[in-house]
Parts: sequence; structure tokens; C-alpha cells
Amino acid sequence: MKQSRKSRRERYREKQRKKRRRFSIFLLILGLLVTRGIFKGVDLLKKDVAEATKVDETLSMIGNDNPLNIVLETKKEEVEEEKAEEVLEEKRKEIEEKRLARQREKHEKLQRDRLEGNTDNGEKVAYLTFDDGPSKKVTPMILDILNEYDAKATFFVVGKMVEENPEILKRAFEEGHAIANHSYSHDYGYLYGSAENFIKDFNKADKVIKDVLGESFTSKVIRFPGGSFGEHKAVMKDAAVDAGFDYVDWNALNGDAEGLNKTKEELISRIKETTQNKNSVIILMHDTDAKKSTALSLREVLDYLIDEGYRFDVLY
Repeated sequence: MKQSRKSRRERYREKQRKKRRRFSIFLLILGLLVTRGIFKGVDLLKKDVAEATKVDETLSMIGNDNPLNIVLETKKEEVEEEKAEEVLEEKRKEIEEKRLARQREKHEKLQRDRLEGNTDNGEKVAYLTFDDGPSKKVTPMILDILNEYDAKATFFVVGKMVEENPEILKRAFEEGHAIANHSYSHDYGYLYGSAENFIKDFNKADKVIKDVLGESFTSKVIRFPGGSFGEHKAVMKDAAVDAGFDYVDWNALNGDAEGLNKTKEELISRIKETTQNKNSVIILMHDTDAKKSTALSLREVLDYLIDEGYRFDVLY
């Protein structure tokens, strides 16, 4: 009986010694981990999964239920998931870049065809475009002359000018002219500061136009202030195409933005010069109140284009 009790005591003591030994091993390994700088939390594990795996193997000696082992296993899985997500994100970016490239290539071809001034059937078409309005004095003068000739034009309007002259915008629209978006602010620094600014500004202008012409009004035709020319605007062009906008530059002009107080004769001369040998012409002009000479020269410009065999159309 005594021997039986003694055996039980020895077994209990042996069990306690094993527990102490396991705990000592745990403390020793933990100390080594701290000394080596391995156990630094999540940041360490994100940087070096391989090292964490080695630690995991070592800790298996003291059981899978060890708290430190559980933490390491959890964090290792998180790192692996993050790495998988990074791969997927790179793939998404690659697909998106290819999609944008296809859209850009398609739109750039459309732009080139427009700017080269060729038409499939040899027909001569003139797109009269007026930027930066509507203005209180000059835009009505231009509308009066266009009505005389029964000629339609495309007005690339600025949102803040629409807010100042809503009735003039409404008149242009009701008389059958096309209304297109030329930004809200016309502020180069803001617009070309980021693609986000660019799209936000054009969307703001779109809302202002709808407030005047009604929610049913729709036009995705836009013109960059200063045109879309230049590599520094490439990101804005991508953003515009991705937002569903059709940006349109020009391949002819009257030169009213090439200096102050241009005479009628100078403006007409530039029209003749820049439309020469082109079947399709997108003519840049301006209808701010500072461009009165544009309105004063318009009859002669229209007469010249008609004599050259052009018909007038609008951009949609």
C-alpha cells in the first residue's frame, strides 16, 4: 500500500517536473526570440514570412496550443492573404491599364481623323465652335448673325458664365445650336492639377447646364481649356475618356485668342489660312464680351465658307 502511494507521488512529481521543463523551454525560446529581434509583432511577420515559419517550426516542440504559436500562425496567414491580394491588385491594374489604352487609342484615332480634315465622301463640312461664353453682349450678336444665315454652331460653355447668363444659354439651345462643356472654372491651375480636379470641374459644369436646360439635357462633348494638346494632359485625357466624355479640339481658327484687339481683316485672313485644303474644319472662335471683333467679322467668315462649298453642322 505504501509502495502504491509512493508511486503515485513519484508520478505526480515527474509530471510536475515535465511541466516545469516545458515551461522552461518556452521561456528559453521566448528569450531567444526577443534577443534575435524576431518577435516584433505584426510588422515583423509581414516583412519576413519565411522567418516566421522557422519560428513556427521551433515552437511546435512545445505544442500547437502555445499562445505565441497561435499568434504567429494567425499572422502568417494574414501575410499570405495580403500577398495574394497584392498579386490580384496588380492584375486588376494591368487589366485596367489595357482597357484605358484601348479607349484612348480609339479616341485618339477619332481625333486624328477630325483634325486631318478629311471626309469619306469628299463633302466639305464646317463646324463653327465658340468657346468661353455665354456672354451678355457678344453671344447674342453671334446668335443674331447665325440666324440670318440659318447656320448652326456648337457653343462650348463655361459653367460660371452659364450661371451669369442662363437666359442666353437657353436661347442658343432653343434656336437649335449644340451646347457642349468647356469646364466650370476654366482655371488651368486647378483643372490640370489632377485628374480628380479635372473630372470634378467638368461634372460641376454639366450640373449647371442641366439646371438651366433641364435634367433631360445630355451632351458628353467637351473641350479642354487650351485644348488637349501636350503630354502633361495625358492623364486628364484618360480620365475624360473613362468618364464617357468625347473631347474635341480644332483644326482651324480665326485667331481671336492670338492677341488683343484683332481686326476683322486679321480674323478673316486666319480663317482662310487655316481652312485651306481641308474638307472638314472644326473652327475655334470665342464669344466672350472681349471678342466683339469675332462677331463683327462673322458675316464675312460665313460668306467665305459658303463660297468655298462648306455646309454647317454641329458636334454632338
